[in-house]
Amino acid sequence: MIIQNLFNNESQTTFETIVKYLQDHNIKSKILFDYEMQKFGDLKLTDILVNRNFTKTILHDDIDIKPLDIIATSHHPHFCDKSLFEIFISKKKFLQFFSKNEHFNKEYFFSNINQIDPLEAITYYCINDIRGKKKYIIRHGNHRSIIAYFLQLLDNSYRLKGVNVTEFVIDWDRVEQKMRAENKYFDYEKLESYFN
Repeated sequence: MIIQNLFNNESQTTFETIVKYLQDHNIKSKILFDYEMQKFGDLKLTDILVNRNFTKTILHDDIDIKPLDIIATSHHPHFCDKSLFEIFISKKKFLQFFSKNEHFNKEYFFSNINQIDPLEAITYYCINDIRGKKKYIIRHGNHRSIIAYFLQLLDNSYRLKGVNVTEFVIDWDRVEQKMRAENKYFDYEKLESYFN
């Protein structure tokens, strides 16, 4: 399937095509966790990221990311712990992104997305695991991120272009030392399950 062709149909047809694809391919794995609520042992990721002893922050403007590397969201718990199929069928707002409305740019998902729509910039946090592998947390742009996730399922070479990212480089050795000193536990295995 040529993914650009999705945006040439009537919005309802496109929406039905996506839902049918997800049904036919039995894509049921849960894709996002709630970054602000999900606990990993005694801590949430928010507890780590707000502690400047554990992290270094790097700002990236206008970068391209792999949507399949998105593992969490903030501010939208209704997207969490659901399969892509469950998310799409419960959110009719997705239809607007496939509309043939004259104001909708058909190249929206294939161009620098934040230059096209700077007032609604897509933003992410980026975190690393113990091995330095990076994943993304949606800060703004949940619907568009979910559509981009689907587009990369269809075409693995797809990238979401021109997003803004705040990267938190986590020093996991310091986190572990602090956990031991306070007799607390961080469930790395649970976090790693989202990185695999």
